[in-house]
Amino acid sequence: MEIVIPSMHVRAAVVEGVANADIAMGPGHVPGTALPGQGRNIAIAAHRATHGAEFRYIESIHIGDLIYLHTKNGVYTYKVIPQHGRAWRLVQPADTYVLDPGNREILTLISCHPAWASTNRVIVLAVPVPTPANAA
Repeated sequence: MEIVIPSMHVRAAVVEGVANADIAMGPGHVPGTALPGQGRNIAIAAHRATHGAEFRYIESIHIGDLIYLHTKNGVYTYKVIPQHGRAWRLVQPADTYVLDPGNREILTLISCHPAWASTNRVIVLAVPVPTPANAA
């Protein structure tokens, strides 16, 4: 799978797993969460300040920005939705409810906050939308 976030200048292969060794290679798909098209929560985590730092600009994402997941089954498109009036929110590292499968498809992006620490987690949520003809 590949993740493309034009507003954050991200185009990266997604690895399976979120152990330090995994996300040292790129964004990691959180084990136990869904894959695109399965109708549940798809969670992807990435670094902000080390290794590839794919999510270094996660706090600059805006409501309505598009995120594309390229898979062997096609391109899935997601639109960032508001959380308390902005495109992201902070949670504690122990707040694993953000990984709950839910009853609808949603994409959850996760990174640390602040960038050089792991005091909190930045969470971005995006819902599926039709894939445009000119998808990234």
